[in-house]
Amino acid sequence: MRIQENNTHLILRSSLQRLFAPTYDELTLFVISFTCVLFFASEFKSAFGQGNLSSSANGAGPILLSIIIVGGIALSFYHSFSKRKKTRIEKQIMFIFAAFVSAFSGIWAGTYMLSAGAGHMAVFPILNIASSYMLLTQIKERAMDEDCVEDRNARLLEVLVSASIAMLIFFVSHHLLHHHWAATLSITVAYATNLNRIIVNFLGGKFHRLP
Repeated sequence: MRIQENNTHLILRSSLQRLFAPTYDELTLFVISFTCVLFFASEFKSAFGQGNLSSSANGAGPILLSIIIVGGIALSFYHSFSKRKKTRIEKQIMFIFAAFVSAFSGIWAGTYMLSAGAGHMAVFPILNIASSYMLLTQIKERAMDEDCVEDRNARLLEVLVSASIAMLIFFVSHHLLHHHWAATLSITVAYATNLNRIIVNFLGGKFHRLP
């Protein structure tokens, strides 16, 4: 009986990991990095100004996180346009970067949205919170896994389509609907992590059927 219960627990855990803790590829990492660039360019003062992160951040932790973020963005952009194989260390940096951004948008921004009454938009922070929790509980294990980031190279058309969709989502959320920066970040990261690959594959099939 105990063995059966353990097997059921392992199967359930494995299913949850596949659902909420996806393996990242170059395209997903590119969209997350592109989102970070858009976010920093438009909302840097709001997120890191007085009374926010900059006022509470001190010590070596924020410096290390800054290095991971900058390194993750740089590597994600580079490998999106390069055919060079990613090294193990590069994969680890990219994975930790993606996990942190997902946790940041899911827990910090998501908590704000839920406390402010996100309504129908609650699905986005909830998705990110679930994904963040699964990532944080296994980040050490997965960062040491050679498959934490897939080796498949992104195609240029996929990168351009992904950037265009991410920019459109960001623009509509931030400039047309006037969502708080937390909502915009959460929505775009949720799209990058959960939907971008599906949509790009669908559009890719449409492109291949064109005469």
